[in-house]
Amino acid sequence: MHMVANFWPGATASQFHQEMAALHNNQRLPEGYLFRSVAEVEGGLLIVGVWSDRDAYERYATEQMFLQIDKPGGMEGRPIQQAGSIIALQSSLPCC
Repeated sequence: MHMVANFWPGATASQFHQEMAALHNNQRLPEGYLFRSVAEVEGGLLIVGVWSDRDAYERYATEQMFLQIDKPGGMEGRPIQQAGSIIALQSSLPCC
């Protein structure tokens, strides 16, 4: 599994919801996108996603996400990103 953490300086919850409505109009996550968590943090938004693998994320990012966020009216610029292979995962949420 692959985790991607994006800090989006200056982004707001309203902008996030606008972008997600355009990207995921059917409310479903793209193939390979297992989990997403979004938090309002000091200075912007922190978006953490868990993916089945890095390739699934890369396809989504290049074929969908960056095309959408580059359009005017939503979140501006690009996030500060940290990503890597998950070495440990623990959750009390029900599994898939």
